[in-house]
Amino acid sequence: MNITPPIKQLMGRIESRSSIRTRFKAELNEEIISVDNIASKLASLYEKMRNSVDYKEEHLIRRGAIERMLKRQSHESFRKTDVSRTLVVELVRAGYLPNNSLPLSIIEDIGNIISKYTLLKNYCTKSAHDMVGVSAKILSLEATEIEEYLFPPIVATATADAFYLTIRDLIKVKDRQEISEEEKNTQTYIACYRSLLRYDEASLFYRMWLLNHPKWTSSDIDDKYIQAVAFNFQSYNSEIENDLSNPLNWRITYKLRDYAIYFSLIKESVDKQPELWTKDSLTENNIKEQISSLLAWKYKQEKKIVVKSVTRMIIYVILTKIVLAFTVEIPFDLIIEGHVNKIALAINVVFPPLLLFVVTRVIKLPKDDSKEYTINSIIEIIKGKADLPQLQIWIKRRKSLFSMILGIIYLVIFTLIFGMISWILITLKFNIVSGGLFLLFLTIVSYFGLRIRNRAKKWRITPKNTTTKGFVIDLLVMPIVHTGQWISEKFSSANVFVFTMDFFIETPFQIVVEVFEGFTKYLKEKKEELE
Repeated sequence: MNITPPIKQLMGRIESRSSIRTRFKAELNEEIISVDNIASKLASLYEKMRNSVDYKEEHLIRRGAIERMLKRQSHESFRKTDVSRTLVVELVRAGYLPNNSLPLSIIEDIGNIISKYTLLKNYCTKSAHDMVGVSAKILSLEATEIEEYLFPPIVATATADAFYLTIRDLIKVKDRQEISEEEKNTQTYIACYRSLLRYDEASLFYRMWLLNHPKWTSSDIDDKYIQAVAFNFQSYNSEIENDLSNPLNWRITYKLRDYAIYFSLIKESVDKQPELWTKDSLTENNIKEQISSLLAWKYKQEKKIVVKSVTRMIIYVILTKIVLAFTVEIPFDLIIEGHVNKIALAINVVFPPLLLFVVTRVIKLPKDDSKEYTINSIIEIIKGKADLPQLQIWIKRRKSLFSMILGIIYLVIFTLIFGMISWILITLKFNIVSGGLFLLFLTIVSYFGLRIRNRAKKWRITPKNTTTKGFVIDLLVMPIVHTGQWISEKFSSANVFVFTMDFFIETPFQIVVEVFEGFTKYLKEKKEELE
């Protein structure tokens, strides 16, 4: 079977994964990291509660936990702790790392990473003007590097690079003559990681940081190298931020949806059956059999993930709505109206989770024709025999009288929809606060519900023709969804539950868990003395 150079490069990098994994396996008689089982259950329960009120994508939770733990420990000046040891132990307790299996040497390696970023931060204080922003960026880089050390993304990054090499020359940018080949390739690279691995801005920043500083994760960098990086940190930061904020990478991302599905399945196949991806085993029949069974498994797995996401989102919505009802809505009714509008209160509490449940209730899996088309496309990518179609990217929107008319029509529909909803709310005696809360949750829940629902379509390749029913639904829903998207992006950090748990609950809780674990070990030692 003829194999394209990008896939050959992917196969070569897979072989390095075994050597990476050995460093996380303790040698015979080597001391391992161990925590008390009861303390671990308590910490794991807390993490589940914490994550249920902080709605994040599944693949971002772990890095967020590392960043949160590092940030909390940096503020705990009242007690001096070994940050690397405390971090690793907390990750084991919380269930992010396995108990009774990791060698103690990992703590030293994490300590070296933390020391590097501490040094970078100290050097940056001498040259940075916005130290608050610089500190936040350094903390994000530090958390991402620690996550990638503990959970090496060998297959993920190798597949993303193969993805980039496959489609790089297929991207043709139109309407912008001044764009250089280097800029186009940079934006394509960002789009590949964004579409395939669903990287957020922090993960993409770290990936671009490594492109600019290929020696950064090596063990032989010295203080002079870190000092030189710190001296130019703000210029590096601005350059990467400009690359990430370029609208071109988003336009490319939208065009890569089908290719992202093909390479997602390649990544899953490599993860589950790496022995297949060798020169002797990679045959057309083996690929068909593996991808077919993998797709069947992914269809079922994705449905479970959707159900889990819906559950987390419903919990988040209910808790948030109850808190707002008791802190804002009810007090306003009593002070201004003189009584509580029970109908408005009941609708505001019940409607958002009910809407989310209805939006995500019916999940349709792809049909067999989509499955066969996907398998054949993956084989074509591996073999490289078929001429892959070029992807035309229009960086500039054409401003014309027709586009202006379309914009005006959309604005009119937007106004009519929200006007109709407001009229219904006024008819039901909603006041300005209860009505505002209804619109807030309507838009946000619609946006997140649509995102969750789209996960079920993740593996569907064959496009469907737009029906009249679908067109009408899109016409009515899009203004609401776009508003919810704007609100969630602008106010994503405004989460009272997360703030309360991070600043008032987590530190005392971790201290209690440590004391409990220490007391458990003390009782165990006393028991051993009696034997």
